[in-house]
Amino acid sequence: MKRIYSHIIYTCLTIILLAGCKSDYPYIEYEGNPGKVEFDNIESLIPIMTTMNSPLYENHTRGTGIFNNEKDKDFYIYAFYTPKGKDGVPQSIDYSMNPQEEFHCLVDDPTGHGLKARLSEISSALEWVDTMVYYNNTYPDYRYRFFAYHVDDAVDMEKMQPNRHHDYVSYDIQIDGTQDLMCSCAQPTPEQLAKIKSLASPSNKDFINNLEKLTYSTQSAHRDLIPLFETKHQLAYIQFFLKVDSIVVIDSLGKEKKVIDPEVNSVFIENISIKNVPYTGEFIVAAEDTSRLGIYYGNKKKDIYLPVKVKTDSTGQIIKDSVGRITVSRDEEGKVMAGDPVGLNPRLKPKVEVQELGMGFLLPEAERYNVLLRCKQLKTDKDGNLKTLKYSQHFELVLPRDKNGNTCKFLSGHKYAVTIRIYGVRDIRLELEDIAWFDGGEIIIDDEN
Repeated sequence: MKRIYSHIIYTCLTIILLAGCKSDYPYIEYEGNPGKVEFDNIESLIPIMTTMNSPLYENHTRGTGIFNNEKDKDFYIYAFYTPKGKDGVPQSIDYSMNPQEEFHCLVDDPTGHGLKARLSEISSALEWVDTMVYYNNTYPDYRYRFFAYHVDDAVDMEKMQPNRHHDYVSYDIQIDGTQDLMCSCAQPTPEQLAKIKSLASPSNKDFINNLEKLTYSTQSAHRDLIPLFETKHQLAYIQFFLKVDSIVVIDSLGKEKKVIDPEVNSVFIENISIKNVPYTGEFIVAAEDTSRLGIYYGNKKKDIYLPVKVKTDSTGQIIKDSVGRITVSRDEEGKVMAGDPVGLNPRLKPKVEVQELGMGFLLPEAERYNVLLRCKQLKTDKDGNLKTLKYSQHFELVLPRDKNGNTCKFLSGHKYAVTIRIYGVRDIRLELEDIAWFDGGEIIIDDEN
């Protein structure tokens, strides 16, 4: 099964409806020289609006569990000046400056994190949470790069400031398998560009001839060219499912038939962990060289345990059992937490029906993941005493090589389903199926390592 991005139709709902770029465009006075466009109402401020093609990813964020959309997520927006080779404008950049300092930063907030926005409930427009910002009428030709990012709780935004450098902005992050990190630099879509270029007015000629150098600027805002973010997930999403499967036996007549091994009824899954995962790094969320956007991991590694959703009371506090353990829940209400060595409570019993284990891992890209599966079996000895036997099994998740024989990686922006099939107490296999946000192709079944 595959899931690919659904392209959300670009819309922008606003109380200000900007007219098309015609010769009678209300903000533009055409004097007969197609190389010169003058703004008639220079004092009229144009609100900065942005929009997003939502990744539609089932997200994990602190305390809220899985989302089917991005409506409740906080995104942070920057806009930094970039000359892009246009004559007659400053050739310097400075991503360390805030909006009160000259012209280098158009969108930010006093904390330096960028201006907070959320997706509209009824469209793909991003709505500012705290204030409205406007394009700069003093410098209508100055071009800006727009950046959007979501850092989840990999950073304490109330206590930690971003690293502001001359040509980029970054955060020092730590991940635990639950954070969904995203970032993007706005780029015009082919549909937007085609719409702009289709306008036949002579007053639009100079803008079209300098389209790249004026995107995004006050001039592009007058033409309703709104920054659009194709947001990219920075981690791979690995889900685990559990299922009892039948084995083939020969009956008394010598015929093959499929049966369920009765001993699987005494098997319970305790925990899953991914071994030696990089968990610290630098997350670049804005950069003059946009190819630098993304996460750069350090050398520190640790084991990441299966994230879980736990029951909470009416105040949001975690509910524990009589011995102080949290209770794992798949109810709609609950809080997503990083896993720990204690694992699932109660332990999960395999069934013929497919069950999802925990809440899935959000992990760095890798060529392989080393998986440790912890199980237990309840067994009655010859004296009738119930005993618990615990054991672990190691698996290596790998993808097939491509048609040229090159190694393939688990990619950020893709979701992978791993089914743990229980055939018997000691016969456990993993099966992979690609459920891609992008088209990742087929994934082979990889047996126990």
